[in-house]
Amino acid sequence: EKISLLADQGMDHLVVLPFTPEFSLLSPEAFIRDFLVKRFHPRTVIIGYDHRFGHDRKGDIHLLRQFGALLGFEVLEIPPEVVHEVTVSSTKIRNAIRAGKLLEASELLGYPYFFSGTVVAGARVGRSLGFPTANLEAPDPRKLLPGEGVYLALADLASWRGLKGLLSIGTRPTFSGDRRVTELYLMDWEGELYGQTLKVTVLEKIRDQVRFEDPLQLKSQMLSDRLEAEHRFSHR
Repeated sequence: EKISLLADQGMDHLVVLPFTPEFSLLSPEAFIRDFLVKRFHPRTVIIGYDHRFGHDRKGDIHLLRQFGALLGFEVLEIPPEVVHEVTVSSTKIRNAIRAGKLLEASELLGYPYFFSGTVVAGARVGRSLGFPTANLEAPDPRKLLPGEGVYLALADLASWRGLKGLLSIGTRPTFSGDRRVTELYLMDWEGELYGQTLKVTVLEKIRDQVRFEDPLQLKSQMLSDRLEAEHRFSHR
């Protein structure tokens, strides 16, 4: 996902460094001299204002500038990015996503939060209630997903773009579930989805996860959720 975002910004080349135990022990000086300069011969190095590198995070912009003066490269610093008087950081973004604050997370990210998921077989509970859902499995279990609740979402599927939907993340408490599942209901699309990969853009939270007394109450709430989603989409 990050590679795709960087490519969209016009980046021509990208090197991903495997963070091995051996690499983690590299001193800041060795990183600059033996890796950065020897392999890339940079004319300019751009670094974030709070970035640290090398063993024990001892390397910083001051060390880079010392080496730059000796080895012939310029060092530029990216200052803090401030949005609504809040300094942007990955920690604040992760916390906002976990809390279901997708509007805040998207403002800090600079683009709408999204994830990719493959459709896998589920319990077909939604189908029995008249709301067939696609059970999504993220390609990496470490992918950070929003907190439990129901969300307004858009989905991209093959040549289809911007399909309107409702995303539910939770344990299905009405059915005494104990495993967290991610389900997507597409409002105006029907078809077989098993095995396909969808890109899901999560726009905003509609409500928290709730346990209902019986499936009929859940179905009634799902009807209300759809009406609320249609209302919000009409005003976006």
